Amino acid sequence: MLDYFDGIHGQDSVKEILSGFLVNKKIPQALLFTGPSGVGKDYIAIRFANLLNIPQEQLELGFPRNDSLQEPLIKLICPLPVGKNESSDDGPYDRLTQTEIELIQEQFSKKTANPYHAIKIPRANDIKISSVRSLTKYLSLSYDNLEYRVILVSQAHLMNEPAQNALLKNLEEPPKGFVFILTTSEPSQLRETIRSRCWPLEFRPLSAENVGAILTGYFAIDELEADVLGKISGGSVARALYLKEKNLFERQASIVSFLRNALAGKLKSAFAEIKDIIAENDSELFRLYFSLVLYWFEDFKRYLAGIRENFFFSSHIETFEKFAGRYKDLDPTKAIDSIEKILYYVENNNVNMNIAGYNIMFLITSLIQDEIADDKLFLK
Repeated sequence: MLDYFDGIHGQDSVKEILSGFLVNKKIPQALLFTGPSGVGKDYIAIRFANLLNIPQEQLELGFPRNDSLQEPLIKLICPLPVGKNESSDDGPYDRLTQTEIELIQEQFSKKTANPYHAIKIPRANDIKISSVRSLTKYLSLSYDNLEYRVILVSQAHLMNEPAQNALLKNLEEPPKGFVFILTTSEPSQLRETIRSRCWPLEFRPLSAENVGAILTGYFAIDELEADVLGKISGGSVARALYLKEKNLFERQASIVSFLRNALAGKLKSAFAEIKDIIAENDSELFRLYFSLVLYWFEDFKRYLAGIRENFFFSSHIETFEKFAGRYKDLDPTKAIDSIEKILYYVENNNVNMNIAGYNIMFLITSLIQDEIADDKLFLK
């Protein structure tokens, strides 16, 4: 079977099902793409929409890659800001400033140029009912050269109740030749009556290799950095880019200093290295920072095994020799296992970052200084 989704990484099972739809020309009128953010849901929706109107014989002969996001082929519905004095009678853009409209257009252009780009619009917290109501005109227009047109509702879970009700009316009796694609990371926030009218396709986290390839190919990130980002991204391009945006890679010296002070029992100095991370009260940032601490222990473990290349902390390799000489009983495997348990707890519970930070700090100290263990603030 031809690779209709060339250039899109991962999601093989989803691509196989959609390719079957294209070959058999049996296109569901509504599709629901679910899965974590940053795994390619919008990209595959855009490519699928562009493939729908290519004749089968042309598909079989090969075709140029096209990821256009232009109307009338695709109508994109996404969160937008609410304009000043905006009422329910206004269109989605009527009350927005020219600056806001230009910024939105810029984001759409970036999405067209790079379908892995996540649209970011200030104050865009919800999908407005006016955006859904604007479909009425779109659905009433006809284009003889287009067999199919697609309504792509990105982050569909951000529709409020009135917007979901308005969309449901269109899903109940969709006009011929229109395909609705809803993408969401939180399908439980959609009404059951909406979900039941869609063909569900579940997207999985990407492999570390796929994330790394996307970062280098679509975001021009250095291969070594992309490789490490991929490994600690949890399979999400969005998460990898968030880590890069927070400049955590520039914190390597801080991480080494944190470890040096924690292992020496200098808790005040150790805490000074992480206080700004804790102050943001951002569990994602906290988890990512300490994922890099885990990476140091992974590097140290490999160093102890005699490996001397391909370290993430390559610019601090001298610290491995010093730590190995000074802390002969330091067990990196024990440290990794213990920190991972705390990070899992942080990710799945509403935990005070201050307490979690102290837990990890005391835990690292107790790897060397057993007497500190009695004072640890273990999470319950």
